[in-house]
Amino acid sequence: MEGTVARKRAETLVLSRGDRVTWESQANGTRTRKTGWVAAVIPPHTPAATIMDRSAELCDLYRFDRSAVGHVITRSHYSYLVAVETLTPTGRVRNRIKLYWPRVDALTLVSGAPRKEGSLRA
Repeated sequence: MEGTVARKRAETLVLSRGDRVTWESQANGTRTRKTGWVAAVIPPHTPAATIMDRSAELCDLYRFDRSAVGHVITRSHYSYLVAVETLTPTGRVRNRIKLYWPRVDALTLVSGAPRKEGSLRA
């Protein structure tokens, strides 16, 4: 039942480049809230790495771990590459931005947040 609800949410959430989103991830027993903006929209059945390969601008602007996304992995619905500014241990923003490909059912649109404008073409 829970999987069906998540799948429906993933199929109905529609975001655009520049939308501010937040989600919670978990690794090594630690939960982390991440907030960023949609850098690219990934069509269904398209590997995220394919979008990166087509966009030299995205590759130049963002740190992207291909091993985390792969060239073969696809999703059956629209999904999103989200850009997140990395922080130092003291909470200061670094001069680096990292791309993530989170599950769509985990994303929440940050209402009232300004859109991140830019010329990202994917």
